Amino acid sequence: MLSSCNESTSPQQSGFDRRVLLRYTAERMIIPAFTELKGRVTLFDDAIRQMILTPNPSSVANAQSAWINTYTAWQDCAAYNFGPAEFPSGNLNENISTFPASVSKIESFIDKSDTSFQNFDRDSRGFHAAEYLLFSGSQQVIANRFAQSSGSQAYLRSIVRDIRTQVDATLNGWQTTYKEQFSSDNSTATGSAISDLFNAMSMNFEVLKNFKIGVPLGVRAGQTQPEPTKVEAFYSKQSIPMMRTNFRNIESLWYGRVMNSDTQSMGGFENYLTTLTGGKELVASTKNQFAAVNAAMNQFRNDEDLAVLIEQNDPRVHTLHTELQKLTRFLKSEMSSILGIAITYSSGDGD
Repeated sequence: MLSSCNESTSPQQSGFDRRVLLRYTAERMIIPAFTELKGRVTLFDDAIRQMILTPNPSSVANAQSAWINTYTAWQDCAAYNFGPAEFPSGNLNENISTFPASVSKIESFIDKSDTSFQNFDRDSRGFHAAEYLLFSGSQQVIANRFAQSSGSQAYLRSIVRDIRTQVDATLNGWQTTYKEQFSSDNSTATGSAISDLFNAMSMNFEVLKNFKIGVPLGVRAGQTQPEPTKVEAFYSKQSIPMMRTNFRNIESLWYGRVMNSDTQSMGGFENYLTTLTGGKELVASTKNQFAAVNAAMNQFRNDEDLAVLIEQNDPRVHTLHTELQKLTRFLKSEMSSILGIAITYSSGDGD
């Protein structure tokens, strides 16, 4: 009996130093991801300035490419929506990545020359408002709009400026004081660094499953039919590549991979779980389901339009949603239980 009791493991007794995981994640994943995003935002800002200066199909195409590159970089940051990413006006995800964009609000603010963003209409700014302005029409139509509308010029410039300000502030927060605060916290209590990291990763997964796929597919509670226009990146038709990048980042955070690499180290939830009772079994189950989700994602081409596939009731989309739903059990409820970490958000998904 004494031997059996000694083998009982809790997160506090496992001997795993969470500070190693946290420091690795901060230094090798979070800060590099926001550094990359900052660089992409700067290039995006430059492309917008050039397009407004000389609006033509070529400059529009360059601005569109810059948007795609920047929003792709954002997918590697979306799971780190805590700490310096929390602002008085809301968190970074809400402020710069709320979708779908509200066309009526955007056009109303442009008509009123209101670029203050002193409101909670987050669907009227951020990446998706910029996407609407850059992709809702042919490149010639977009060029004509910016040649003829100073209001559109000012509004788009303000959107990019706002994104840049918040991304810069988030990165600066990590690089100055928050990295040490985050990396030195060995607690598992609510509000601790490991709790914030787990909850942010889990919530980002829920956004992928529920809002990037579930809502457009029409399978959420209260929906009676698909709503394909609610996919992420509707105007640019980049829903599928963005979904892939987002999921790859969630996997990397779980595995402890260096950003955009297969290299692993002492960081990662996988290593942590293997030190806990039941953790090795959960790791095996999670890896199997990661593989199932990737197999479902690999059925899509990047140049396919997710909104069109949903309109056509393509079974591949339903299969992907089902596989993501299966992963929820391992990535959310069982993982939080074994780690001894409370889920501190409400996703409203019923699972």
